[in-house]
Amino acid sequence: MVVGAYGMHPLRDFAIGTCAERLLHRTDRPVLVVKRKPAGPYRQVLAPVDFSPDARAAVSLARQVAPNAELHLLHAFEVAFESKLRFAGVADEEIHRHRAQARESAVGGMEQMIAELGIAGAGVSRTITHGYPPRLIAETEKQIGADLVVIGKHGRSALEDLLLGSVTLHTLAAADCDVLVVPAAGS
Repeated sequence: MVVGAYGMHPLRDFAIGTCAERLLHRTDRPVLVVKRKPAGPYRQVLAPVDFSPDARAAVSLARQVAPNAELHLLHAFEVAFESKLRFAGVADEEIHRHRAQARESAVGGMEQMIAELGIAGAGVSRTITHGYPPRLIAETEKQIGADLVVIGKHGRSALEDLLLGSVTLHTLAAADCDVLVVPAAGS
């Protein structure tokens, strides 16, 4: 499905959600939210990944939609309860050790996903970085000049489906380029 990003009534859209967001809550099909006038085939595709089946489905679809584009895989991670650890007075060295372990795990997850999807090689870059995922997705989109962001939509429970996924919603709101939202695997 392809939909425009903006409605005719920004104030009403803010209060009750955009048409695109409402559609995303109700469909089990990929939805392309168009934010720009097409200028040709997609050339720079950003795919935020968390190594879930949803992310793998999104990366696979990204390759189908834009087979000749540069594919930029981004994994942004945070250490669980890092702010609480800091508040509790845990030493910086210990927090850095947790970050290093999280990074090491992410590197393994990225390489495994790339191998399983068979997308290794030229035209695929990977970035693994620590920080708040929605902010890093927006920053990376601008840095690479992405013309498409492809993101998986989590949502196995009614609550998750209602919320659509905070990273997905932030990405839809912040992206300057088109966004392809791929539904949860098996939904």
